[in-house]
Amino acid sequence: MKKRKKITLLIVVLWILLCIPVKLSYKDGGTVAYKAVLWSYTKYHRIQSDDSYYEADVFRVFPFNFINNY
Repeated sequence: MKKRKKITLLIVVLWILLCIPVKLSYKDGGTVAYKAVLWSYTKYHRIQSDDSYYEADVFRVFPFNFINNY
């Protein structure tokens, strides 16, 4: 029974670590991305060539968070 509790605790801690994001700021007008292994959230605020802004919010979960749509 003690071994099962240790394995369960290890799985819970690993799951929590995979959900902790890293904040990335881009110098394209203010885009901010929060990326973790299991999810990613990007708030686009990009300057276009005609001096307008592209604004959007994108939330992705694993495995689609590794796709780059630039």
